[in-house]
Amino acid sequence: MKISIFLILLLTSSVSNAQFSKGNQIWGLRDLGIGYSSVKGWLFSTALTYQFFLIDNFSIGASSFYTNALPKTDDINFFGGGPSASYYFKLTETWFSSFDQDLALSKYNGSKNNVTSFYGTSGASLNHIFNSGISLGIFYKKSYALDKKEVLRGEIVGLGINVFR
Repeated sequence: MKISIFLILLLTSSVSNAQFSKGNQIWGLRDLGIGYSSVKGWLFSTALTYQFFLIDNFSIGASSFYTNALPKTDDINFFGGGPSASYYFKLTETWFSSFDQDLALSKYNGSKNNVTSFYGTSGASLNHIFNSGISLGIFYKKSYALDKKEVLRGEIVGLGINVFR
C-alpha cells in the first residue's frame, strides 16, 4: 500500500521549471564522491552524463564512470558506462531533487583478476540550481550486481555538478 501511494505521488507530481521541460538537455560531472563498498572498502568515484528530456521532468541518456579504491593498495579500479534515466522534482524556485537509475557494463581491474560485470545503481540527489542553469548538489547511490558478480556492490555519497540547456 505504501509503495502504491509513493508511485501515485511520484507520477502526479510536477516540476514546472524550464530546465526540466521536454526537449532540453542536461550534461555534466554528475557524480564526484567518496563512498564505501561492502566488497572493496573505500572508493573514489566520478561520472560524466548526457541526458535529453523526453517529457517534462523525465530524462534519458548515457553515463560513463570511473571508480578507484582508496587507499590504492590493490590497483583496483572500475570503468564503464551505459544508459541512464532521471526524474526531477521541484522543491522551491532554486531547489530540486532527482531520482536516478543507471545500468552499466563495467570493467574491473585488480592485481588479482580482471572482471567484466553488468550492474545498476539507484540514487537520489538534492540540488541547488543557479540562474545560469548550473546546479550543484549532493547525492546518494547504491549499486547492485545484475550478473551476481560481487565486485561492484556498495554505496557512495558525493557531489554533482550539472548544466541544463
